[in-house]
Amino acid sequence: MATSSEDDRAPAEADPDAIRPLPVVSSGLGDYAVRREVAELIEARGEVSEECLKMLKIIQGRCPGLLPDAPLEPGSVGPEIPLDPKQVLILGTTAARQAAGVAAGSDADSVVWRVADNELMVLVSRVRLDVGDGIVTVTVPVHCDQAPEAEVMVPFAVGSDKSPAGMLVATENSPRGPAAIVDLWGEALTAFGWQILVTMVTELARGSGSDTDGAPLIPAGLTGSPEGLRVLTMARHTFDRAVS
Repeated sequence: MATSSEDDRAPAEADPDAIRPLPVVSSGLGDYAVRREVAELIEARGEVSEECLKMLKIIQGRCPGLLPDAPLEPGSVGPEIPLDPKQVLILGTTAARQAAGVAAGSDADSVVWRVADNELMVLVSRVRLDVGDGIVTVTVPVHCDQAPEAEVMVPFAVGSDKSPAGMLVATENSPRGPAAIVDLWGEALTAFGWQILVTMVTELARGSGSDTDGAPLIPAGLTGSPEGLRVLTMARHTFDRAVS
């Protein structure tokens, strides 16, 4: 197990110098590896996509005409999908199970990560996403011998009403939590939080419509506020068309 330490990294104001940008996920402007990751998510339907479709039906009932009836032309902007805090929490928990590799239909509520002789239990069923002004925080409950019943927070800076940022997302150099955990598992937990967020917004965009090639829409912007998370969608540009 990781060496115990009494020095906990308590939540604090984000240090601008400690924030590093994550890869951009957009229509052709991002890193190829991230585009490939998104493409793989588009091909693999699961619990997250089913939950998103349920959520979209609820949103469509509240906002008739929000989702497009016809396919969008390449590069066209699609609907901006609003999620309230409760909806973000539901989708985030479902996305966490997929990101952790929990099989669909399984009642498992945790997974165990191992590195050499070190183990960390990740309580995926208790992962939660909280949204604030320009920020989405993924909180991951974990357990190990040195830090039982601990929580690790991974804050992601996204766009806000005053400062739109498209799909540019940034996070801190290390997540916030007990040093005994984040010193060893920090990168893995940051990647886990990022995978949860990417899975959630990609599946949501996919269920909202398609382009003239029949390819699903993709996320083009995230806006966080106390009222929840808004996901702007769009059709891929011509140079980034999905070819079967």
